[in-house]
Amino acid sequence: MYPSSGISLNQHFYTYRRQLLFILFIAACVVGAVTIYYHEMWRDESQAFLLVRDSENLKELWQNVRYEGHPILWHFILFVAHHIAPSIYTIQVVHILIGLSVVALIIFYSPFSLVEKFLLTFSYFFSFEYLVISRNYSIGIFFLFLSLCVFNKFKQGNALIYIAILLGLSANSNIYSFIISCCLFAYFLSHRFPLQNKSSYKSKLFYISSIIFILFLIIALLQLIAPADRTPKLEIAANVDFKRMAKICKEIAQVLFYMPDPLRYEKYWGFSVFGANYFKSPLLNNLFFFLPHLLTLIAIILLISFIKKSRGILLFFTGAFVGLILFMYFFFDRGLLRHTGAFFILLIAVLWLYRSSFSEQGKHERYFSQLFKVMLLVQFVGSVIAHIYEARYSFSGAKDAAAFLIKTNRNDRQIILHPDFEGMALLHYGKIDSVFYPTINTRGSFIKFSNQRKPRSYKDIYNLAMRNDIQTMVFNSKKDDSLVDSYGYELIYQPPTTSTVHDEDFWIYGKKHQAER
Repeated sequence: MYPSSGISLNQHFYTYRRQLLFILFIAACVVGAVTIYYHEMWRDESQAFLLVRDSENLKELWQNVRYEGHPILWHFILFVAHHIAPSIYTIQVVHILIGLSVVALIIFYSPFSLVEKFLLTFSYFFSFEYLVISRNYSIGIFFLFLSLCVFNKFKQGNALIYIAILLGLSANSNIYSFIISCCLFAYFLSHRFPLQNKSSYKSKLFYISSIIFILFLIIALLQLIAPADRTPKLEIAANVDFKRMAKICKEIAQVLFYMPDPLRYEKYWGFSVFGANYFKSPLLNNLFFFLPHLLTLIAIILLISFIKKSRGILLFFTGAFVGLILFMYFFFDRGLLRHTGAFFILLIAVLWLYRSSFSEQGKHERYFSQLFKVMLLVQFVGSVIAHIYEARYSFSGAKDAAAFLIKTNRNDRQIILHPDFEGMALLHYGKIDSVFYPTINTRGSFIKFSNQRKPRSYKDIYNLAMRNDIQTMVFNSKKDDSLVDSYGYELIYQPPTTSTVHDEDFWIYGKKHQAER
């Protein structure tokens, strides 16, 4: 067909497809860079930044991270990056590079179709939650997906050692990746060394890779086991609670088919459109609410119906799925998007494994593929909403408040901040070394979640500020002007807009001069 060039039709199609994939990746980079430019970091992001900024060495970093409830990997990466490029924006640069690396693995190395790759790239989680918001989840996903790439390319030889390292690193990012990594490594190990083959236990590779992975798990567990003075304490739900289980099921359904509620405007983040009462009829509202539950149930049934072709993949999915549910049920059921998103990541990992092993599609696979596209399409629309609203509304009011402190030269004076954790981004953007925290009755920067933190009344805080001649008080709610005035302070700044994070709008009070009083 192309006699002059001698290039086959298949080669032309392959070249054209690679070009489309490259354009898709460039588009993802542009969208991510633009949105992260508009994104105001909030306390969870800034806590990590302040912790690495104020940890003088790795030993101190290790001790400080133990109060975070996460393994050390993310903080270690930030620690190194901050010492190379000490900027308040280093955390965002590092995170978007990691997030785009995840996207690159999906685009260039995953077994998904071109349409699915497009929808995955711009799905809510890969385009917004795990790309724009700088947390310790993308790094775990990156190593998970990278282990899948290594496995598909090098199924024999010493690849299992590299996979053990990659999954060990993933396990050291967060508890959700820890659970998935354990189950995925078990799959890789059993695939390389079948249990029924007795010679497997004589292989050095079997023991070396297992020991490497276990060492990584021990490191992660040492970080996850909280110090005795850590607060709040991790409580185990030992009783049978059907409401708790129903809540987890709801969260799984809403996270797979997640779309922010556009009518909440700046408060869109974390609120599913399926939980909104759009209709006058309660019946229609209930049907709309349970729609993602029904679709999720069908998706899981269809998924199990065809992945059972591979006992290993079925066991991997079942083990990780049950492990995530048990952790959420017994230990942590807050159900925030960044946490329940682990179920979506698990689904992608299972499909990645299955489609890399089985090319033919049966009836159940075809039905699931259509439902999977619907799932991704819902998330795509959700991603569009999130990106638009991120550019339109302020995610956190800390950046504007910090700009005021810098403009009025108050960022280097004595400041009282209350509540403490909610104001982390204020220190981050304001380049403030430390402030006075009434909760610990001393100065500090990042928050150490220990039992030293005590509640304080606002009258106590006003007296404290007056006795110590504190020039500036910052709160995340407006106070009684007459009461504040009686202590010699006045309102000098209030938030110009309402931010997405509801408790990160700040009111700043300054000490009156003697002449004014």
